[in-house]
Amino acid sequence: MTLTPVVNHGRWLVQCPDCKSWFEARDDTSELFCVVCFPDLKAKAFKLLPNGLYRPVNDAEKQAEARAAVLAAGKNYRIEFPANRRNIERVLAKRPAENRNWFIGETVEDLNKENAAHNLARVEA
Repeated sequence: MTLTPVVNHGRWLVQCPDCKSWFEARDDTSELFCVVCFPDLKAKAFKLLPNGLYRPVNDAEKQAEARAAVLAAGKNYRIEFPANRRNIERVLAKRPAENRNWFIGETVEDLNKENAAHNLARVEA
């Protein structure tokens, strides 16, 4: 399944279709493995230090098992940004951060109209 991120307060976010949790989508993000649905994806173990204290470290074995469970369940979702992402970002950049929002289905022209209604500059696509 492919997920398209939305913009909320200037951040690209993607929602897990199962638990509805939101996660940041970045340029280096191409897949969603939900750590709420599969918490062992972030599993930690504790390593004993010479001073007698413990330090949390990644539990690679448990994380690998969780990743295999995600794949077996078909719960790895591909993230695909909209083709006109850069134009969306250019229009939203004219707004205050708290108003930089874009939802699937909105066009760049829709965003420009909203900007104009608030006396913000129009951006040519």
